[in-house]
Amino acid sequence: METDQKSSIYGVKGITILWAIFSLFILYATLIPFTPASDLSLVKSNISAISWVPFVDPDGTRASIPDMVQNILLFLPFGFLGLLAGYPERGVSNVFKVTALGLLLSFSVEILQLFTSNRTTSATDIVTNTIGTFAGAAFTASMLSSVLLLLRSKGFSKYRCDKYLALVVMSTSVVIAGALQPFDFSLDVGGVWSKLKAIKETPFSFDPVLRDEGVVALRMFLFGFVWSVWFEKLKFRYAVIKAFLVCVLISVAFEGAQLVVQSRMPGLQDVVVIVIGCSMGVWFSRRDLSRVSSTVWIRIILMATAISVAIQILSPFRLSDGYTAFNWFPFLAYYERTTFIALSNFIESMLMFFPMGFILQYFNPITKKSILRIGLLTVMIALPLELLQGWIAGRYPDVTDVLGALTGVFLAVGLCVLWYNEFNVSERVQNRIGN
Repeated sequence: METDQKSSIYGVKGITILWAIFSLFILYATLIPFTPASDLSLVKSNISAISWVPFVDPDGTRASIPDMVQNILLFLPFGFLGLLAGYPERGVSNVFKVTALGLLLSFSVEILQLFTSNRTTSATDIVTNTIGTFAGAAFTASMLSSVLLLLRSKGFSKYRCDKYLALVVMSTSVVIAGALQPFDFSLDVGGVWSKLKAIKETPFSFDPVLRDEGVVALRMFLFGFVWSVWFEKLKFRYAVIKAFLVCVLISVAFEGAQLVVQSRMPGLQDVVVIVIGCSMGVWFSRRDLSRVSSTVWIRIILMATAISVAIQILSPFRLSDGYTAFNWFPFLAYYERTTFIALSNFIESMLMFFPMGFILQYFNPITKKSILRIGLLTVMIALPLELLQGWIAGRYPDVTDVLGALTGVFLAVGLCVLWYNEFNVSERVQNRIGN
């Protein structure tokens, strides 16, 4: 019990530290590439160019919608993490406290931008940043409150301390996020229709070059495995069949939802990977795995993560004429690209390593040493693979993706520890997969 209490403390502290780090990242991202104003006259010029009317640029035209969306997306995690860092207080007052901090951070950023030569200050940025903070905090508060209220009800009392429910929730969240990222949704009927037409004309366009199939297969394998184990523990009839059907239906449904995601395209090849991954997961859940030690499982997940990530980030496996220099300046290269490319790459890095973080904390009581070990293992996988991208045509090795991997791993650790603390789970789930 003492170990679990320490794990809970480290989980809450971890979220708080992550929130502080993300706050520093906002300052970093909004001031990059750090070109200070050369003299006081430029500062005065920046002040005179301030747009004081929200959603209107200094020339009187409407503010850029992509820029406003970018600001909202940037501050959404600030609200999300801020609300979690206030654990266990998740009331309305806490939402407004986090929103006020987001407003203060945004105001500070806009003031600092006055002293740069390549940034502009506007009321629109402050308003959209604050909206993003409020949306992140309010959504998190409402979802946590609703979920906890549901799980604490009489109807769900038998699930409240279910040791396998965390596995199901986390794996399902990763599958949904993986299918819909980078979340650039569009309700353009023409775009949806063109995708449907393309699928009709070429229902199965086989691509011989592997891309994200390894990552998706691993994700689906874990997805099918945990649902099957959970259904078996609930003593459902035909648990394996039901778990397989649930996993496939959820995965295919969100694969189809890519019709309204501008940068994604659903395909039957992805459906095949989904079915194969889920099938292997539910089949594996029926095997007698109790003889396998936790050390072996850790090695397996590390190897599976390394292989699947390598397939994705080294595709299309064509060597370049020369080595592309590694970018050690976080987010500098992304600053020069479009918002959604940067967002997509970072989220992909997080999602690729999130399962690994979840499983590593699953087998290790969370202490300072184990957190350091998990971070070190992540870097040992992510950094060499990122360096190898320098030899691949069309790939750009960047330390930002390594930071994304660390973010995904530690986010998984923090969320899982908070889950265990919330439901007072005092023992690890290792009956089926060994000690």
